[in-house]
Amino acid sequence: MTTPASSKVKKHQFLIAKFEKQQVYHLKPDLWGALNERMAVRFEAAWHDAVGRQHKNYRVRVFQFNDEGLAEMRFCQPGSSRS
Repeated sequence: MTTPASSKVKKHQFLIAKFEKQQVYHLKPDLWGALNERMAVRFEAAWHDAVGRQHKNYRVRVFQFNDEGLAEMRFCQPGSSRS
């Protein structure tokens, strides 16, 4: 059984490993469009790994907001990458 404390430790370990791998990380959001209660955003992430190889990842996310302005749904396009 997973406890909240062990879950928090696992998340922390995951993030440490992720940021050791993805060094000098840059995130560039680009608003594609908004209509009524939906907004589409394209994200471009650029980073290099521990041996200096450069990588770029792209992803599009569509957010849907409720009447209070809070995000109630998020739709994601699977990301693509380029080394």
